[in-house]
Amino acid sequence: MKTYKEETKKVKAIDKHICDICSVDMKDEEWGDSETKIELKKGNVLIEGDVRLRYSVDICVDCFEGKIMPLIEEKFNVKFKEEWNDEAI
Repeated sequence: MKTYKEETKKVKAIDKHICDICSVDMKDEEWGDSETKIELKKGNVLIEGDVRLRYSVDICVDCFEGKIMPLIEEKFNVKFKEEWNDEAI
């Protein structure tokens, strides 16, 4: 026979998520399920685990669309591809 007891586990929850450019708390903004990510993972994933060095910045949707995209497009003469994510729910 199995018996169970209730336990309370502590979990890490994001309290604030601050944009590195404009300092807005992205957790409080109304972007729905929108997300941005600029990240480089450099190195190797080994049997022992992920030993890559990670570089990243936290940027809100408004700064990405209004500042980062135009800067990259102008500086490097590239155009961001626009496509819908059509994953089934």
